[in-house]
Amino acid sequence: MNSKTWFVESLTIKNFRQYDNFTIDFNQDVTLLIGENGSGKTTILDALAVMLSVILKQLNDEGKNLTSEDARRIPSNLDSVEAVASTDICFPIELSVTAIVDGENWTWSRSKPTAKSRTTMGEKEFRDFVSNIRENAQKDATPNTVLPIIAYYGVERLLREIRNQGSVPSSRFSAYDHALDPRSDINRFSRYFRMLFIESLKKRNAAIQHLNAIVHACNRVLEPTGWKDPEWNETVGSIVLRHDDYGYMPLDMLATGTKIAAGLTIDIASRLARANPAITKPETLLSCPGIVLIDEVDLHLHPIWQKEIAIVLRETFPGVQFVLTTHSPHVISSVPNSSVRNLVGLSVETPEFHEGLRPEVILETIQRTNTQPITENRKKLDEYLALVYKGEGTSIKALELRKYLDEKMGGKEFNEELIDADSVLEIESWDL
Repeated sequence: MNSKTWFVESLTIKNFRQYDNFTIDFNQDVTLLIGENGSGKTTILDALAVMLSVILKQLNDEGKNLTSEDARRIPSNLDSVEAVASTDICFPIELSVTAIVDGENWTWSRSKPTAKSRTTMGEKEFRDFVSNIRENAQKDATPNTVLPIIAYYGVERLLREIRNQGSVPSSRFSAYDHALDPRSDINRFSRYFRMLFIESLKKRNAAIQHLNAIVHACNRVLEPTGWKDPEWNETVGSIVLRHDDYGYMPLDMLATGTKIAAGLTIDIASRLARANPAITKPETLLSCPGIVLIDEVDLHLHPIWQKEIAIVLRETFPGVQFVLTTHSPHVISSVPNSSVRNLVGLSVETPEFHEGLRPEVILETIQRTNTQPITENRKKLDEYLALVYKGEGTSIKALELRKYLDEKMGGKEFNEELIDADSVLEIESWDL
């Protein structure tokens, strides 16, 4: 197998949505975009999708263009008493990407000069290079011509089922069908899975091995849930999964988080199989290259599972570059800080922290969030601690507060701050 690297190195944005002039770089394996709502995480994924569509246009004739709605808007007339506040629309919109494509360094750009102009499709030399990849793949159907997957999964992914009972496309380029539509659905990969399952019953080796690859990937990602071994059930007309305690359940009836993670994994593995039908060894197939964008990777996942999702995706698909967004401190703490891009204002920074930090530390130091809600108990705890650290920890007021806190919050057995306070009081009691 001649597998060459595919990954995005950097993206530059000008006049695209909230960004005036912005550049961000990406890791080859996993990049985690974090930041407050509205900080631009999804904007970056959308910009990447526009740029990656240049590749898909050459491979499968599916493009994604810039629109006037993507143009940056600047409020105007805000200080005028007479004029009505409005926005100025900024053109040209310009995007540029540097990437490794099929093992070679490339840079290409796209722009929309005015509201009425068309979106440019990138440099001809680059488009010709990708077209040549397609031509070689058409001529050589052996494992020597490896095609990558490129896919974008948005927050609406796999929450709907589109009934489309057409035939399963046989072309390896069908791996790119609707690949950059963030609103992916269950039915598209279910039809392919059904075809593989039926062919495997006929003892077709390629189908058996591709199905094994999909099952292996799904079992690896779903391991924390206990659901495993996806198969096709003709009676219910659906993919079903098995649980040692709960039996069999159709995919679309599973808990939302499990359904989304299972569907995401099956879709990625299915696209790899469609793109590379001549590769029959499961481990080799799952190691093929690709670029996958996932918005809110922690969507509907239990916190225990959030700690593992970024790691397990990379381990399951080691050749794929993942660009993920998240709000979850559990996801953030699971990767090295070099993988994190914190979007603050209209700039980006790589925060300083060590992999494996407790989620509450991530919340406070990286996401700048107070982990303690301002409740009555919290107010009284703060009041008590203030008295202790002022040397008034044995005053009548402090003793009353401590009695209240021990009753309402369970005392020092359940609160580390009370342990620290007791240490201060003990030191003060020493007769030095």
